[in-house]
Amino acid sequence: MIELFLAAELSPPLAFIIGGLGFIVAFGLAVFVHELGHFLAAKAFGVRVERFVIGFDKAVFGFMPKCIWEKQIGDTTYGIALVPLGGYVKMVGTVHPDIEAVFEGKPKEEKTESLAEQAMADQGALYGKPFYQKFIIYAAGVTMNMILAMCLVVLISVKGTMQDRPLPSVVGWIDPTGFVAKSGIQQGDTVTHVNGKMVATEEAYFAAFFPAETRNGETVAGTLTIRRGDEEQTKDISVFVPPDDAKKDAPEVVAFNQFMSMISRPAHVAMVSPNGPADKAGLRDGDTITAIDGEPVADWWQLVSIIRARPEQEMATTVDRAGKSLELKLKVWESADEEGVGQAGIVYGNPDKELHRETLGEAVRTAPLLVAANTRRYLQNLKNLGAKIARLNGKAIHRELSGPVGIAQVTSRAAQRGFDDWVQIMVLLNIALAVMNSLPIPVLDGGHIVFAAYEAIFRRPLPALIFVRVMEGAVMVFLVFFLLITFSDVWKLL
Repeated sequence: MIELFLAAELSPPLAFIIGGLGFIVAFGLAVFVHELGHFLAAKAFGVRVERFVIGFDKAVFGFMPKCIWEKQIGDTTYGIALVPLGGYVKMVGTVHPDIEAVFEGKPKEEKTESLAEQAMADQGALYGKPFYQKFIIYAAGVTMNMILAMCLVVLISVKGTMQDRPLPSVVGWIDPTGFVAKSGIQQGDTVTHVNGKMVATEEAYFAAFFPAETRNGETVAGTLTIRRGDEEQTKDISVFVPPDDAKKDAPEVVAFNQFMSMISRPAHVAMVSPNGPADKAGLRDGDTITAIDGEPVADWWQLVSIIRARPEQEMATTVDRAGKSLELKLKVWESADEEGVGQAGIVYGNPDKELHRETLGEAVRTAPLLVAANTRRYLQNLKNLGAKIARLNGKAIHRELSGPVGIAQVTSRAAQRGFDDWVQIMVLLNIALAVMNSLPIPVLDGGHIVFAAYEAIFRRPLPALIFVRVMEGAVMVFLVFFLLITFSDVWKLL
């Protein structure tokens, strides 16, 4: 019943409400679980926790309102702020008293407590704990986010998700000037065998052509059996698998891409990137593009070829939306990475789907592998984005980097698409939060672990003045970065 309700076309007010609630719950839960990890680890090692609050309140930022609910239980005050986005755990003695005095601009006070009182205070303070306990406390938030991501993967795997049906191994649109066309393969041909092995789907076709031991930089040769009508032919094909650092416009890369895109795919849009050209043109998730400037489009790779060839051009785009034909004006961007290459901001998807469900045991076994694969993909994207920032590629940074506004927009749209999409975005959100907090940057959990490691190695904390200046500088950089990225997000919306 819920799925039928979510699948129906939502009115704008209802879509806004569902999207807003979807973002608040997704982000709030990710932050709550992260802070819960710090809280539980601190309690386990006897660190006194003064406050555990969901959201930010007056105790953190003086201009914020007080919590709408709070209750003290034991040594800890628990609270919920007016806007439950973000959160914090305030532990006693997060930094050494000498550092805290510098932070507060106070002169170093002489200790008036007795040795017993001082020992009791140190015992409940984080700064007095051994390195391994500090490491576990700071890493607990990241760990909890990863655990939540795996639990969510198990949830949707057991519940069942609609996944693309395997595509038949039928040749679709191919570049008439490319090596695939020159080999004699034609649109509409069906690949029936690879090296004598029967294949019926795209996945089976590629698995048979590329052995498991294939490495980048190698040339793979194979014999394809093609059925054309009632006739069968054999075609000998050699494909060079380019290395990761090969240039996108290198002939061997172009040839490899032509080979990998020879199987027909429908010109169906699974997802429209927020604020991209397609989004601004009015394309929506689930549309099928049927024509560009009056030219019929029946294949995804044909559509890609047209878009890539027309940067900064406006195209009359005909789409099929739930059986209705619509005419839209799509103005394609020029890619931020490839000069003279068009980009529309759409993601392919097969409209022909089937329900895929796993047993609880299967889901538990595969969840860590799926989370690990998504984490590697996120790290690679982060690395690529870092390279673009280093090259000062402003266009790419503006388009690809998203802050709170952009994250809210993506999460909101996922919630409007349905429960499965929303949960999948929650998985990615928790992975992103875990990865970012692991970075060895001051203010983040990874930075605190680095400071704790310094103390363990040199048997003393970082000099107070240096620590304070580093933290103040990091906060200033984060604040400027936050403002710039928020401005970028708003600019994209406009």
